[in-house]
This record gives sequence, structure tokens and C-alpha cells, in this order.
Amino acid sequence: MVYTEQGLPVQTRKDSNLTSQGSRDSQETVLKRLSFLEEVVYRQLNGLSKSLGLIEGYEGRGKGGLAATLSPDEQVKAKELGEKYGYNAYLSQKISLDRSLPDFRPSKCKELTYRKDLPQVSLIFIFVNEALSVILRSVHSAVNHTPAHLLKEIILVDDNSDDDQLKGPLEEYVNKRYPGLVKIVRNKKREGLIRARIEGWKAATGEVTGFFDAHVEFTPSWAEPVLSRIKENRKRIILPSIDNIKQDTFELVRYGDSGHGYNWELWCMYISPPKEWWDAGDVSAPIRLVQQEDHGIDIGDISQRVALRKSMNCKSFQWYLDNVYPEMRTYTTTLFYGELRNNKVSNLCIDQGEKENHTAILYPCHGWAPQLARYTKEGFLYLGSLGSTKLTEDTRCIVDDKNSRFPQLLNCEKITNVRQKSWHFFQSDSIVNVDTGRCLEVIPTKGGFGFELLLQSCTGLSKSLGLIEGYEGRGKGGLAATLSPGEQVKAKELEEKYGYNAYLSQKISLDRSLPDFRPSKCKELTYRKDLPQISLIFIFVNEALCVILRSVHSAVNHTPAHLLKEIILVDDDSDDDQLKGPLEEYVNKRYPGLVKIVHNKKREGLIRARTEGWKAATGEVTGAEPVLSRIKENRKRIILPSIDNIKQDTFELVRYKDAGHGYNWELWCMYISPPKEWWDAGDVSAPIRLVQQEHASSRIYHIFK
Repeated sequence: MVYTEQGLPVQTRKDSNLTSQGSRDSQETVLKRLSFLEEVVYRQLNGLSKSLGLIEGYEGRGKGGLAATLSPDEQVKAKELGEKYGYNAYLSQKISLDRSLPDFRPSKCKELTYRKDLPQVSLIFIFVNEALSVILRSVHSAVNHTPAHLLKEIILVDDNSDDDQLKGPLEEYVNKRYPGLVKIVRNKKREGLIRARIEGWKAATGEVTGFFDAHVEFTPSWAEPVLSRIKENRKRIILPSIDNIKQDTFELVRYGDSGHGYNWELWCMYISPPKEWWDAGDVSAPIRLVQQEDHGIDIGDISQRVALRKSMNCKSFQWYLDNVYPEMRTYTTTLFYGELRNNKVSNLCIDQGEKENHTAILYPCHGWAPQLARYTKEGFLYLGSLGSTKLTEDTRCIVDDKNSRFPQLLNCEKITNVRQKSWHFFQSDSIVNVDTGRCLEVIPTKGGFGFELLLQSCTGLSKSLGLIEGYEGRGKGGLAATLSPGEQVKAKELEEKYGYNAYLSQKISLDRSLPDFRPSKCKELTYRKDLPQISLIFIFVNEALCVILRSVHSAVNHTPAHLLKEIILVDDDSDDDQLKGPLEEYVNKRYPGLVKIVHNKKREGLIRARTEGWKAATGEVTGAEPVLSRIKENRKRIILPSIDNIKQDTFELVRYKDAGHGYNWELWCMYISPPKEWWDAGDVSAPIRLVQQEHASSRIYHIFK
């Protein structure tokens, strides 16, 4: 050994050889002593878990993420804990807190290296009465698979548990096993998931916070890719691939490659990328944060957030749907969404039942996906959670196929008869099928021990007025209805009062079916979707109540819901008591918001009464598809559709003959059969022709079908 001028020793080659040999010996001695110390520490710490009846180490049941099993005797013991926690907590106690897990990363990911200056992460676990073994396995897994220089701390947020094991035993374990690394935050009352997360966030000191349930396990090298993406852009919110742990065997099931998106109920959904994406680049892009400014319900004043979005030049939500998430289903025609409860048996809801039965049933209300109903502008009634994407099958809809007493649940897109899947639905009233006129009704079971959901002739409001609903019965199909000799005697008084067979009208359903007289070519036509909405105005004076209501029912039944703005009944000062309270009550309950009544204080006459109805109308058109289509083409047109005749004595529907319309000199509308030379001359459905009378004081309207 020699010294330099500064007094520092310098080794010679000879000295170096001697020291090197001694160094190796002392190094081996130190390593041996350290291994003894490590064993002592491990045994000491492992004693903590043993005192709780738990296991440490990488071996044992469930190692490598494989399914673990119980013996027959253990399975008997496991039942009680399984019912308490909703998963096999007894088996969890038999699986090591440190069990090994497979590395599911693609081979290319394993080859990546990450920068050294990644931010530290605080891991926040929320729990309420979770099994202690599951919480501690979450903690052990986080410590074992997160690099020490990246793990700032673990924060356990207890949202007011009442399990004694989660008090002293948990506190003692983490304080001794991971002193300074694991902290516990205890809420004094149950705050719920989001507030509990906020409490954890308040206690966190890491640059990045990660929120997890307290029943997770971490696979190797999970943290570096996540923190690397955040380091590149701190505005990113990262959702890593989340594998699944089976609740009965604790088997780790690999997460399939997919994209993430949120459905309309804000559940995170997983979508397998289309084939054309497979080689298109990185599919692990971060979540896109998008403001829903023009979809959903009114959530109050968000003007500050809207201003922030504008200042940051954020894209619109529609842009997001069109460009980022075009696979997402949209539900812009939805009118109502939620549970369907019967007002007399309010604890029962319409439910999907067993999927393979294809039948809607009654079931105690719970508010989950099988009971979520959606009613649309088209009159379709869907049941089940909203379908998240166009790549998956949409929710089924309720159908009356005429053959069953029970409502069918079928794929809506495959039902070609639109009327079978169309329903008249109004809050606190009947749900009536457009095709059959049958109602969804709740009736007691034969044994009297419960209720069942059936399709049958409607009961309720109409019965209280002595009237009938449904498409069956006398006069169905527009055929002539008849009375028995005894009924004919009773009918005379009402016929003298009204000028038509009002007694017979009471015996005919308000919803009776009618034939479709349209020419075959007309039935083949399709109409544009943006037709104007129509307000229908009915004028009456002392009309029979059943006739007025049949007019209303017929209008609702045969006018597409998205085209019918309203029905306005103008009472030109009737003195019939049935046309006051009973009529008012019926339409308000049967068609709330759809049917309005205007009562004239004195007799105004037909034209002024029509004017009063017009004043009350809010639709674009007052007067459906052929008619509205012609008006859409030219709003100056005045349309008079083909008007069939209802015989006053039998209520038989008599088809209107093809004819032209014109007004005589007394301004009565006259019907003229087209001359033979017109038959093949082209379209005879032209609009009204306005013709100036050169030698008379008024105009003549020539109307062609």
C-alpha cells in the first residue's frame, strides 16, 4: 500500500490481489448473514398473516392465477362466507396473499424499456365489509408487482365497515407489515363510492392517483406503461387492461383485446376492434373525454364548463359519435326510459324473465337492466339495458303476435309487421297494442297467490262509461253491425236524439279494426322521415260520446305517433252532461297531453268553431303520411283525402269510389267519376286546383284524389 501526495492510499497489484481475495470472503460472509436476517424478518412478518389464518409465499393453491378448489368438507364450510360476501371468501383464505400471477403482456410489450423519471403513484382502494384476505391480497399484489421507486403509498379507504376484522386486525397488520407505506382512512358514515374516492384522493401525496376496488390483483409490470403515458401527457386518464378473477375459483381470466367506451347508462363497455383495425397501429390509445352537450337530460347550468370547452376548441359530442365512436347506438327517438310499474301493484315491474322464454313477465322491482323499459316516438316498447353498440344485438321489444296471451319479447328489427310491435302508451294509463287493441294488464293468478302479465281486452276507463275497447267485436273490419230485436227497441230513443244509431255505436269497440282500401301501389310507397306534425281538430255539438271517442281512438290508432302533434276537440256549446265532466276526465286520463278540449261559451257555428280549434293548434299542419307528404312538397297545398262513408244505421264502412271533387254553386262538395280518358293519363292524386271564377263572386276548388 502506498500513498499519493494527497495522502490517499493507492493499491499495488500485489496488495490488490490479497485484498480481492479477502473481499470475496467477507462479501460471502455478509450475504450469508443477510440471508439469515431476511429469513428471521420473513418469519416474523409471516407470523402476522398466520395469526389471521392467512398464507404468504408464491406457492400453494391458485398459484400462477390458476383455479383453486376446495375439498367436499371445505365446500360445506364455505357456504356461509359465500352468502355473506358474494364470492368464495373461504377459498380466498386458503390462497396465498402473494400467489404468483401470469404475465399476459404481448411479447413486444415485454421488450419495451421505460424512462427512469416516471411519476410516483398513490394507489387508493375503497372497501366496505370486504373479506380481510381479499383486501390484503390486493395490497400484497400491489407491493409485489409495482417497482418500489414508483409506489408512493397505498391508501385504504374504509367506507364505514362494521366488520371487526377490518378494524384492529387490519390496522395492526398493515402498520407492522408495511410501516409508512400503507395508510388507512376511515369514514365516520357511509359516503358511497365517489365520496370515498375523494377522501382517498385528499390523503394521497403521489403525483398520480390510481383508484381501485379492494378485490384486485396486479400482474407483472402493470405500472410502467400506465405512468409512461401520463408522463407524456398529464391530461390523460388511463384505463389499463383489466383481467377477470372468477368469484368461485379465483382463476385469473385474460382480458380480450378490445376498446373501451361508455354506454348511455355510463357503464364502461368493451368492444372488440373491427378486423380492419388489427394492423392499423396502437389500439391502447387513452380514453377520449367528451362533453355530452346535446344528448341526454337537462342537468342544469353548466355554462362555465361550456365556456371552458369553447376556449379549448373542444369537439362536439356529435363529432365524437361520428368520428371516434360511430359503432355506438344512439337513441334520439326515446320518449320515456325507466321501470314500468302497475299503479295498483306498484311493487311489481315488467321484466325480461328467462331470455330463452322470449316472454315479458312480472317480477319484484329492482331497477336493474332486465326491467329497464324504453318507449319511442314510433311507439315501440323495448325492454332491457340499452344496447351499447351497433356491433351487438339491440334490446328486444314487446310484441303482440295475436297467438299468445302473453307479451312476446323479440328482436325488434326482425318484426316485419310494424303494428304488432307498436303500442299506445300514456303515463298512468293503459298500454294498448296498435295491431290487436289488446292491453298489457296485470291480473291475479288462478291460485290467488300472485299476479301475472297478460294481453287481453282492455278494462278501465271505457268500461266505466259503458263503452268497449279492443279491435274485436261487432263491426270489426268495418263490417255492418246489428242489434237483436230487443236491442232495436232500446235503440229507437237514442236514434231519434242523434239522427244515427247511437245505441249500436255503444256496442262497437272504440278501436274496431278497419280495412285498408288503398290501391296496392299506394301501399308500396315509402315516405320521408321529416314530414310535418299534424294537429287534428274535431268539431262537435251534442254528439254521442261513443262516436266522439271512436273518432279520437281511430285517429290515435292510425296516425304514426311521431306525426300526431295533438287532437283538439272543439265543443260548440253542447248541453249534454256526458260531454262535460265524463269526456274531460276520459281524455285527460287516457291521452294526457295529447287531447285538448276547447269549450265555446256560446254557439259559434262550424266555421268559427274551426277557427277556435285552429287558434289552439300547435302543429305545423292542421287537418297522414300521403297527405303530409304532399304538403311537405308544397305548403300552399290544401289537401282533401279520400273520405269513405260510415252508414248511420249499421256503422258499415263503405269504400269511397275513385272520383274528382268539385263544389257546386251552393258550395256543396260534389264527387264526379273521372272520364274514361283520364284513367291512364297519369297521377290522379294531384292537389286542389284553385280556379278563379271570372263571372262569379267566389272561388271554386277542384279536388282530385
